Amino acid sequence: MKLAVFFQAALFVSIISSGQTSVKNDGDIDIKYLVGIWQADTSLNGAAWLDNYQFFSNNRFIFNFNEYTSNKKILRFSGIFRIVGDTIIFNVKTIYELEGGVLKRGARAWQDEWVYYNPRIKEIKTECSYFALIRKFRYNTINPCILIDTRKYFKLENNPQNY
Repeated sequence: MKLAVFFQAALFVSIISSGQTSVKNDGDIDIKYLVGIWQADTSLNGAAWLDNYQFFSNNRFIFNFNEYTSNKKILRFSGIFRIVGDTIIFNVKTIYELEGGVLKRGARAWQDEWVYYNPRIKEIKTECSYFALIRKFRYNTINPCILIDTRKYFKLENNPQNY
């Protein structure tokens, strides 16, 4: 048993150090499949986007926070990703935050109760990595769905530029 765990760990380390950007896992997730915009929790898109990932063919990613929340401080973050087996590794390079602005009452029909008006977007450089499990949840081409850790993401766009 210990020997099997050792070999699995050695295989994982060798895959990471081999420089491969994508290794197919049991669900055949590779960069080509992942390219596009994946929205959390639903395949429906309304007036704004929910939490979502934009995955690009050059291994760049952007995570955008829910646009329906108008009193948030962090808008999005971006960096480089790679897939190793059933793990996606996010290397975050930049965080985009709101600063300044004026606190006002929101338009009750479509905004939160309190919102920031006219804030500036501040770009913060960083270096941090996060690991998450990734796998296909729904194996069809009409409504593709993946799990990142335990959260469902539905593919709404094939072109990540269409955000």
